[in-house]
Amino acid sequence: MYSAIIAIGGKGDIFAVYALGDVYGTFNYNKEDLMTFHFTANGKFVNKFAADLNPGAILVDNQSRIYLLNDNMLGDGKIRVFLNTGNEIKSIGFDRFESIETMTLDRQNNIFVISGETIRKLKAIDF
Repeated sequence: MYSAIIAIGGKGDIFAVYALGDVYGTFNYNKEDLMTFHFTANGKFVNKFAADLNPGAILVDNQSRIYLLNDNMLGDGKIRVFLNTGNEIKSIGFDRFESIETMTLDRQNNIFVISGETIRKLKAIDF
């Protein structure tokens, strides 16, 4: 059994997070299993990064930056932003009682996060 989270960049690059689990549905994994993997549009491996996270969502913006939502139960609940080289460039935190369930981006790279019945817009990040 496995679980995968996948996002496709503007040039067709593939960014995937996966975790291997046993037949009963529980996840038994190590940091190597939970890394984010970057592949070209043709499937050629480029790099891997973010071994210390438990991502619940992944996005790629129009500048090829990768946004990983670190799970609130297993991680710190922050959105971590990476260059496609795997270097972390930003961390976005939330109120410790706010549980972000998922996120999306618009064409201007504004981030929309969903927490319960609330949708919140975060302005595009300037780098």
